[in-house]
Amino acid sequence: VYSYQTASAHNPVPVSGKEFFDKLVLLAQDSVVAFEQGKLPRPLTVRGLMRIVRRLEMYPEDINDFITVVGCAYNLMRLDPQQRTDLENLIETRLPGLTTPPTTRLTLHAQTITKRVGSIEEHYYQIIDSQNKSVLAEERLEPNGHPLLPVNRVEDSQSVLRWKLELMKARALGEHVLIFGHTGTGKSSIALDLLSNDLHEQLQHVQLNADS
Repeated sequence: VYSYQTASAHNPVPVSGKEFFDKLVLLAQDSVVAFEQGKLPRPLTVRGLMRIVRRLEMYPEDINDFITVVGCAYNLMRLDPQQRTDLENLIETRLPGLTTPPTTRLTLHAQTITKRVGSIEEHYYQIIDSQNKSVLAEERLEPNGHPLLPVNRVEDSQSVLRWKLELMKARALGEHVLIFGHTGTGKSSIALDLLSNDLHEQLQHVQLNADS
């Protein structure tokens, strides 16, 4: 069960559990109306709705960046400025305060730790909030794991760690990930660095082109 409080300092209304889900359902219905009116390119689907719920159940702290959570279920990058404004207005109507972006960013840190249970040692890759040391995402590494391919390391800047955190959350939720952007912005480099160097995964590389 997760909850949030609206951004209004005058009347913060806690919303949790069934009430929160009911508001999400109303938001999805509003998006259907907006789609029929030509304001949005597509509505928020039931599958998208469930993605939002599952994300918040597993990572309740993400309520503080709700637009990013919505972006996991609805392609915000395909919206023009007016469509983005229309969608945010729908969200603000049903869930006041959640369109406000976070005023501060967590300071992230990546680490590999060892957990011991009796005589058994297990190694985990974690991304943590370096201020309060809370674990934001972690994956267990295979015993005696090591990078299987020579992949160049990417410096763990805060922006890189934020992208790695999003990838790890998607993996934990069993979601497919499509990364798109301009050539040379680090899409493949960051993903390969995480999968090979950090998580020691065996990679399969498929080059797609017009003839694929």
